[in-house]
Amino acid sequence: MQTQTKRGLLMLAVVVLTTLSSFYIPHSKISDHKTITRTVESNNMGKEVIKTQVVLDGATSREDLIAACSSLAKENVQLTFKSVVIRRSFFGLLGKRRISYAKGSIQLPGGSSEEFEAGGFFNFKLIRITYTQVSKTDEYRIDMIEIVD
Repeated sequence: MQTQTKRGLLMLAVVVLTTLSSFYIPHSKISDHKTITRTVESNNMGKEVIKTQVVLDGATSREDLIAACSSLAKENVQLTFKSVVIRRSFFGLLGKRRISYAKGSIQLPGGSSEEFEAGGFFNFKLIRITYTQVSKTDEYRIDMIEIVD
């Protein structure tokens, strides 16, 4: 009888501690989807090279797309779209609105530009645009446009 009481009290203590400890455990924040990532490197001539990557994927919302275009426009980088289709994420009927098709181009201040097209009804996965800028010389170069359907 005494063993069962101790076991019951122990189980109750474990439940109470587990419940209370969940309030003290810091929860990690899930970061928002970032469409633009920058890294700064030094090349062999001692100049800073800023590598910028723009990622548009199935988790990119209309707001993310507008924010990315606005941010790049402040730097004279034009990310323009001839056509963008935004549908609901679950069979086009339910869920959040996400990009399902994108056709556009990116134009850098140095004059180089590249067009891209990705997506469809069920198969939009990713557009990754990578370009570099050599600081102090304002030399821009498109490194890669990766499209995954």
